[in-house]
Amino acid sequence: MPIYGNDDTEITEPNLRRSNSLEGKTPPRLLDDDDVQAFLDEFAHALTSGDGEGVAALWDVPALVVGDDMVRSITNAAELVAFFGGAKDQYAEHGVTGTRGEILSLDRPTPKIVQLTVRWPWLDDNGNEVGSESSSYVLRKDDAGNLKLRVAVMRGATHEG
Repeated sequence: MPIYGNDDTEITEPNLRRSNSLEGKTPPRLLDDDDVQAFLDEFAHALTSGDGEGVAALWDVPALVVGDDMVRSITNAAELVAFFGGAKDQYAEHGVTGTRGEILSLDRPTPKIVQLTVRWPWLDDNGNEVGSESSSYVLRKDDAGNLKLRVAVMRGATHEG
């Protein structure tokens, strides 16, 4: 029985994986660590400055947020603004005024998708760590080439002192 590719041409045994999908096109640029770190830096700034719209702009919908005690499907940007808009006040309750994304693990299953686990140290006004949290994320490049967060798994927080 012959096997046919997307263009209805028969694929022969020696070349079962033949594909013309990139023929005549520039292959997509692979994500690098700088792309991912720049995304995390922007995310950290928006989150700790109370910029709910800035956080929302880093997501694409539909999206999913999962934690031990919650599962939330995000279907529009307004939900993201509401979900993250109060983050600055929540962090301030713990004396947190800043953070940075520290990549603990990173995997690139495709040229457009990256999976990572990130530690977020909670920093006070003096740059001292007063706690931390970690999360795992699935980021995907959109059609414009921008990384967008699609899945977040909340791993939990620790408080110093």
